Amino acid sequence: MARPRLRDLVGEEPDQTESELAQTHLRASVFKLVEDGVNPDIADIEISDLRADLANRFPNVGSNILKSTIKKMMKTERQRVAKEAQDRESNVARGATPVDPTDYKEFAHNFIRENYHHSDCATLAYWQRAFYSWDGPRWRMRDKDEILGQLSDWLSYQFVTGEGGKVSPFKPNNAALANTMTQLEIATKRVNDQSEGWHGEAPVSDTRGLLSCNNGILDTASLKIYKHTPRLFNTSYVDASWRDGWSKKKFDYRKALKGSTFQKYLNDLIVDDPVQQRSLQQVTGYLLTDRTDLQKAFSLVGERRSGKGLFAKILEGLKPGQTGSMPSARFDRSFNLEPLIDKSLCVLPDFRIDPKRTNFAAIAEMLLQITGEDTQSVERKYIGNWVGQVKIRFLIISNSSPKLRDDDGVLSSRFIMFHTGKSFYGKEDINLKQKLLDDLDLIFLWGVMGLRDLNERGRSSFIQSEKQIAAARKTHAKMAPILAFRDAFLDVTKNSDDTVLSSDLQTTFRHWALVEMEMTGWTQNGFFKRLNGAEDLGIQRSKERKTVTRKDEHGNNQEATIQVPAYRGVRWKEGKAPTQENIDDWNFLLNSDELDEFDVLD
Repeated sequence: MARPRLRDLVGEEPDQTESELAQTHLRASVFKLVEDGVNPDIADIEISDLRADLANRFPNVGSNILKSTIKKMMKTERQRVAKEAQDRESNVARGATPVDPTDYKEFAHNFIRENYHHSDCATLAYWQRAFYSWDGPRWRMRDKDEILGQLSDWLSYQFVTGEGGKVSPFKPNNAALANTMTQLEIATKRVNDQSEGWHGEAPVSDTRGLLSCNNGILDTASLKIYKHTPRLFNTSYVDASWRDGWSKKKFDYRKALKGSTFQKYLNDLIVDDPVQQRSLQQVTGYLLTDRTDLQKAFSLVGERRSGKGLFAKILEGLKPGQTGSMPSARFDRSFNLEPLIDKSLCVLPDFRIDPKRTNFAAIAEMLLQITGEDTQSVERKYIGNWVGQVKIRFLIISNSSPKLRDDDGVLSSRFIMFHTGKSFYGKEDINLKQKLLDDLDLIFLWGVMGLRDLNERGRSSFIQSEKQIAAARKTHAKMAPILAFRDAFLDVTKNSDDTVLSSDLQTTFRHWALVEMEMTGWTQNGFFKRLNGAEDLGIQRSKERKTVTRKDEHGNNQEATIQVPAYRGVRWKEGKAPTQENIDDWNFLLNSDELDEFDVLD
């Protein structure tokens, strides 16, 4: 085994006493002195400095550590290091088998056998250009440099055969390390590079319903628990336990939840809407898994202090280390997805977008590609791009509907919307978060039952209440306002005889957008481009003759015919055409100095 590194010795456990912390730092400091070649017999200055440092860091115990104690520890460490050096010179050290110094494949297989061996299968895998190791409940992504360092240390303890069969310690150079690393990637590469799943014969026919939790692998279909095994290649797990009795046929999970802190929180989060509560239960179950097949993102909108953030904390507690976050300001920037490669949920808290500085097209494209399960090439700093499916689900937390834009109206159809009920501003329970985290087992039960409900519906979709559907319609209109306006006010006929004056159309739209959507600031080019939409409906710009009344040079009214901009191939829906009085009133409102300016879309 490679000897411990300094960084491995100085790790502090959260429950250590001051005395234990002092001993930890003492051992690390002694190791560093010996590593630097300091002789304990002539190290009075170094030992005095170490004692002073310990006394300063740990005043209650540091001053009691004697020079003789430090000297003795240093001598013991020097003897250990010397013994290791002797072992390295012996071909029988650790029972190591000498190998050909150029047989990098053999080195790789020996490394796996000695460091990542399990009775079921190897516990190191190379998947989607990254290493993963099994830590019990799940496979965790490992930094490549971490594996490289471990391999480098291990190689330095190997033995090789030279000329005449002479055995000597291996002294690996950079080329040997790189070649062995390449062979390690080949030896551990997963056959199916695009999916997780079971290695070998699985205990169930559909492994997509398996959830790894603290006390085993739960089959959510049968509610049976199986022992943890590296044969299940899963990159996520649930930090909760499936309790005895929960798998019984007559068990009613609602009775277990009744009166719990979580049930009260849920009733306060979503008030008087049991269908929306059921929908949130299905979503929670879905988020416990790594599934992305329903191609949905989620949004939790409501007043301040209404429990939205707590729901995100619950999900983070259920899946620790598997939930990422991204400020909205970084949403459309380079390297934004790098921290999310190995995550299964991305929470976007306090979601706000500056419309004047945001690339809406880039954001919509990214959200559509990720929710649509497209393969991504993710930029990573200082190393090559990562290529694969980013198995992330998005949860937006906001006080108002997300102000995203998507001219085609596709993005809004990807969202499942939830609205919180009431605000507890000024009446917050500061201990509620910890109370809910203490209920994680019950919340896990609730989520699993929601997942089963989702699967049993057989429609591959989440149930939604009337409130959710109404909110989704409004969100759709806000994300694609011109498309929503076109569907509500216009008939696209492609008939050249059907025309609508450009000024009337834009004034009507701007008034509707202000009153209904609380949005202003639309240019003519931006309006026309979005009016046709991505499908290019054939609406054309043209000129229309219009009779107007003007004053002549003597102040008398004179009728004149002029040409004004118009749209051809479209007409007003029945009952939607504005009167001239409407147009005049709306123009007065829209040109008011009191009207705030928002974003301008080109």
